[in-house]
Amino acid sequence: MLVRGQARCSATNLTNLAGILSTPVEQSERNARIHLKTFSWTPNEIFARHKLATRKQQVGETLDEYLQELKLLSKDCNFCQVSAAQHRDEAVRDAFISGLRYGNIPQHLLENKTLGLQTAFEEARALDTAQKASETQYNSQLLPHQNPRFGEEQNKVGEAMGE
Repeated sequence: MLVRGQARCSATNLTNLAGILSTPVEQSERNARIHLKTFSWTPNEIFARHKLATRKQQVGETLDEYLQELKLLSKDCNFCQVSAAQHRDEAVRDAFISGLRYGNIPQHLLENKTLGLQTAFEEARALDTAQKASETQYNSQLLPHQNPRFGEEQNKVGEAMGE
């Protein structure tokens, strides 16, 4: 006898329940897929190549250890078969970034996961222009004796005059 409001057990309900429940293997596979989607990490090619290009042999590190470390660093560099022109552009881009004097510009460029030579140059130029404009604005607001562009003599004269 069925009590009102109580669910009836039918073949359809059992089939639906079987579809919802899964075996531990299926559950494990689903969890692995979710984990990979959530926590998958794609290496930053630009930063990886910078680390490879600037890695120096450490004190006490053998040649074998140094070479092994370089090979490990190269795994995240996304090297693939390219034309000679593309290889040249990538090498010039890497040297350009590694050779920049201002610390914030290379840091900004290294944050890109992929970056072409032309884009690297354009971003560096824009950052350099903004930095110079900011310095000019800052220096124009200083009193003459506070301005770092003035020499020692001009600074002493400004201080003596009470400025």
